[in-house]
Amino acid sequence: MAKDKIAYVCSNCGQESAKWIGKCPSCGQWNTFKEIRVTDTRQQAASAAASVGHQLRKSKTLTLRDISAKDDPRIDLHDNELNRVLGGGLVPGSIVLLGGEPGIGKSTLSLQTMLHLTDRRVLYVSGEESAHQLKMRAERIPHEESDNFLILCENSLEAIFEHIRDVQPEVVIIDSIQTISTEDVESSAGSISQVRECASSLLRFAKTSGVPVILIGHITKEGTLAGPKILEHIVDTVVQFEGDQHYMYRILRSIKNRFGSTSELGIYHIISGAFGAFERKTLKEVGYWDIGPGLDGDLTQKIRKAGYKVKFAEDAICMTNVPTEWYKLYHQRIRWSRSLVRFRLRKHADILLPTKNWSILNWLSNMESVVFDCFLNFLWLWYIIKLAITFNTHIIEVLALGYFIRVCFSQLAFILVLMVSERKKDVWFLYRYLPLMSPYTGYFLRIARLSAHLQELFFRRSYKDAWNPEKTSRYAQLEGI
Repeated sequence: MAKDKIAYVCSNCGQESAKWIGKCPSCGQWNTFKEIRVTDTRQQAASAAASVGHQLRKSKTLTLRDISAKDDPRIDLHDNELNRVLGGGLVPGSIVLLGGEPGIGKSTLSLQTMLHLTDRRVLYVSGEESAHQLKMRAERIPHEESDNFLILCENSLEAIFEHIRDVQPEVVIIDSIQTISTEDVESSAGSISQVRECASSLLRFAKTSGVPVILIGHITKEGTLAGPKILEHIVDTVVQFEGDQHYMYRILRSIKNRFGSTSELGIYHIISGAFGAFERKTLKEVGYWDIGPGLDGDLTQKIRKAGYKVKFAEDAICMTNVPTEWYKLYHQRIRWSRSLVRFRLRKHADILLPTKNWSILNWLSNMESVVFDCFLNFLWLWYIIKLAITFNTHIIEVLALGYFIRVCFSQLAFILVLMVSERKKDVWFLYRYLPLMSPYTGYFLRIARLSAHLQELFFRRSYKDAWNPEKTSRYAQLEGI
C-alpha cells in the first residue's frame, strides 16, 4: 500500500517545506504554509500527460547554432485583439493562463474564440458548467456549425487525458484549472497542491505533444490569480481580462509572455442593454453602434430606419443584472431615461417623419414611447400639483384612496396573467410584492424619468455621464451623436 507524504506548501508562492515554518524563505510572507498530503503515486499524472501526446518530441542536446531562429508557426485565433496580446497568435505547445473576475467574460471570450476556430479540432473541457449550459451560451454567439468543436464536462485530470488520447485535439481549453483534480493528491479541487500538480501535468502534455493548452483561472478578492504563485511561473503566458461589469469596455492585457511583448492591449466593446443582441451582418449594414448610453435602443432605431422589422419573441426569457441598492437603481433609471430623449427625440427624430423607409408600425412604436414615457410624465407632475392645490386639506386621504385602487387593479391583472401563463410555478410568489409595485412605478420611476428628461432636454447631461469615458463623450457631443 502506498505511503502518504506530508508536506507544507506556501499558499503565496508554492515553496515546499518538510515542516511548518512561520515565514516563507522564498517570498517572505508570514503564516502562508498549509499542510498537504501527497501520495507516492503522484508520477501517474505525469506519465499520463506524456503518453497522450500524438506528436511526442524526443529530447536531445543541441548546440546554439543548430537551433533554428525562426518562430514557430502560430495558430490564428480569428480574433485580432487576442492575437495581438498573445504576440501574433497562439504558439503550438504553449500553455496560456487567462484570468479575470467572476462574470467578467472569460468563459464567453474563450467559447466565442474557439467556436470561430473551425479549421482546428478543439476540446473544450468544462469543470463548472454542464453541456446544456454551454449549449445555451453557444447559441447566443454567432458562429458556423462545425464538428471540430468538442465539449467535455469533466473534473478528473486522468479522465481528461483519456479523452484527449481518444479525440486527438489540436487545441485544449480547461475551464477552469481550479475545478480540476488529480487522484495523486489527496485534497479537494482548487487547493494549492491540486492546482500546482494539475497545471504541471498539463504543461508536460503541452510540451511533449505540441498541443497548446489554455487554462482559465479565477481572481481572488485581492485581485491576484487564485492558486499558488508558482502557477504563473509554470505557464508561458499570463493574460488578464479586466473591466467593470457595468461598463461597456473590457481590456485584455498580458502580464507575462514568453513569446511576445507585454505592452499590447486588447479592447473589447460590450454592447450595453438588457437585450443587446444583434446579427453581425445587420450591424455592419447600419454602420455599427455610436458612442453613448442606451446602445441597444440606438441600434434598434438605426435598424428600423434601414427598413428592417423588429419582431416580438414571445418565448424568449431574458435576464439582466439589477442594482441591489436604491441609489444605484435610481442612477441606472436616470441613465436609461436620458437615452430616450437623446436618441428618440433628438438623434433619430426623423423616424417620426415620412422618409424612404417610413413605417406606420415604427412610427407608432416611437410615439408610444415618447407619449407614455416622456409627455405623460410631465402631465403627471401637473396633475399632482393640481391635486395638491385642489385637495390641500385631504391630500393624504386622496393619495391613499388612489393607492388602494391601483393595488386592486394590479392584483386583478396579475391573476388574469397567471391564468394564461405557462410559468405559473415560477412567478406565483411575485404576488406578495404587488403592494410595492404602485409606489415603485407610480412615484419612484416617474420621479427618476422626470428628472432625467429635464436634465437631458435642457442640459444634455448624458454627455457628462461617468458611465462613458470623457474622451468619447466629448467626441459624441461634437459629432451630434
